[in-house]
Amino acid sequence: MKKISIRMIFSIFLILANTAVFSGYTLYYYQTTKSEMTDELKSTAAYMAEWLSGGLRMPVWSMDRKTTEDIITSGMSRQVGAVIVTDEYNKVFCGMKRDANWQVVSADAAPSEADIANDKINFVTAEKEIIDKGLRLGGVKVYLTPRFMEEQLKHAVTSMLLALLILNVIIFLLLYFFVQNVIISPIMTVVSYLSRLSVGDIPEIIVKKYAGEFNNIRNSLNILIQTMSETVNIGNEVAAGNISVAVTERSENDLLMLAMNRMTDRLRNVIQETNGMIQSVGEGKLDVRGNAEAFEGGWRDLVSGVNDLISGLSDAVSRSAALGQEMELARRIQTSLLPSLSDHVHPDFEIAATMLPADHVGGDFYDVTFDRSGSLWFAIGDVSGHGVTPGLIMMMAQTVHTTVTTNLECDARSVVVKLNEILYKNVSERLHESHFMTFTALKYLGDGHFQHAGAHLSMIVFRQNTGNCELIRTRGIYLNFKKDISNAIKNDEFSLDPGDVLVLYTDGLTEAHTPDEKMLDLEGFVKIVEKHARQNPEAMKDRIMADVIQWCDNIRADDMTLVIIKRKEMSMQGGHETPQCHCR
Repeated sequence: MKKISIRMIFSIFLILANTAVFSGYTLYYYQTTKSEMTDELKSTAAYMAEWLSGGLRMPVWSMDRKTTEDIITSGMSRQVGAVIVTDEYNKVFCGMKRDANWQVVSADAAPSEADIANDKINFVTAEKEIIDKGLRLGGVKVYLTPRFMEEQLKHAVTSMLLALLILNVIIFLLLYFFVQNVIISPIMTVVSYLSRLSVGDIPEIIVKKYAGEFNNIRNSLNILIQTMSETVNIGNEVAAGNISVAVTERSENDLLMLAMNRMTDRLRNVIQETNGMIQSVGEGKLDVRGNAEAFEGGWRDLVSGVNDLISGLSDAVSRSAALGQEMELARRIQTSLLPSLSDHVHPDFEIAATMLPADHVGGDFYDVTFDRSGSLWFAIGDVSGHGVTPGLIMMMAQTVHTTVTTNLECDARSVVVKLNEILYKNVSERLHESHFMTFTALKYLGDGHFQHAGAHLSMIVFRQNTGNCELIRTRGIYLNFKKDISNAIKNDEFSLDPGDVLVLYTDGLTEAHTPDEKMLDLEGFVKIVEKHARQNPEAMKDRIMADVIQWCDNIRADDMTLVIIKRKEMSMQGGHETPQCHCR
């Protein structure tokens, strides 16, 4: 009894020690996890502010409060308390916040200190300026609350403490049960061994000898342990690929070893069959099939599965070849629809253009047309995304642009509005696709004057007199965002003096990356344009494309489209000014 008492005292000490260690770990877990959650919340706030500063450029620029609120609401996860957007004068443009019921409502001001005190919330904030092409449009500030993270942490700590209580009770009961039964050690040994064997855990043989009938039980148990050990060794050999392992049947009633022998024989036959099939496939013979009828049950399913795999592989190879041909045809159709430019498209201009497709079908678009009155039109655009759908939208846009400009008397704004109306009807309402399109239409008014409308990348104009480039910003809204954009589209104008060069392009050029992920950006592209701007348009086009391709090491993630329009310099002939081409 004295020994039992000592073991009970030891058991209680073990429980107390376990409680102390576990409690210390729980406290450590609480502190470190709380710190990590706070850091994560700060990172989330910074990321959300960064995301919103990019996503809100267009609606803040166009003062579209409804779209701004929709974008903010889409990012209002449960831990976001408020999002406030200010304009370029730091006045609140719009915002969304949580009310007393934690529902999202509109907000005309940032949360006040009183709001924080009343709700007992310490907001984690992050703010980011909204900048577009170097122009500050406003700012966005995000307020995140840690209340839900703290609730989750408290729940986790409570669960850990409850687990500690349950664990201590289990430990105490197990130790108490063990101590109370030490007097029947032989019986407990047999029970323990049988329990382990019942779950597949094979123990060492019992070395200790016992008196009486229990010794016979021990001997029988040792034989069972040896038999199971041999069976496991055979299984491990087969699993390691040794299907020639020797299996000795102890008697005609040794059903276990007899079954092992049948299993290894069947494995050898299946492996031989499948090896022949795999070898034939490796030699390119996709018409070979195994004899599944020679096997039964799961072995038949295995051979049939390999047969199905070979059939699927054969079909996939055929489909892949067909798909490659279809994609190549799509790329050829895409490039063939682009206008072919002759040397004398218009007496006032020298024009050169190119589109270099990426490895897939893309959505870049440019066009050069004449309307019924003989006015020259240019257009450039880019459909978001890659693949067949953007390529289809691009071809649709080019068809609409050509049809409208060549058959109707209209201005640049009307072309953009009509193109958006048709695209929205076909793409959004019929195809149910959300691809948007950047697009700018330009109409030549004569004497170097251009009228333009629509939102695309800023146009680059190289001024011959100064030797520098200036950026002409495009205004409006991207196409296929909404059905009617007539209120958001306006006509603007600019002029080219003799010798000036207009450069139209898509983001495949400005967003070209070096192998180490450094982006060329608009500033770098302008430098390349200025470097070659005094060449004739054809040479200028070739050298700009060569420099960009060299920058990205010819790894193109997007289509690259470039249009060069140079106003010819004038010379006096017979008392009249005539365009003069200077080719280099």
